[in-house]
Amino acid sequence: MRHSLKLRRKAARLTQMQVASKLGITSRMYQYIEAGQRNPSWPVALRLEQIFNTPASELLKISQRGGY
Repeated sequence: MRHSLKLRRKAARLTQMQVASKLGITSRMYQYIEAGQRNPSWPVALRLEQIFNTPASELLKISQRGGY
């Protein structure tokens, strides 16, 4: 699970569907990215940085056992 990404999304009061729309991807693909099951393409990673004003390396870290 990518907790940092999920926490940033929730702090911005955005749904997964809203973020997916901003990224130009399906909500299912965004769910996979947030769950750590898929990695985003480079352009999608850059758009994530812009949306959340956070480096993609921080957003896309996969945490183990619910940690940060």
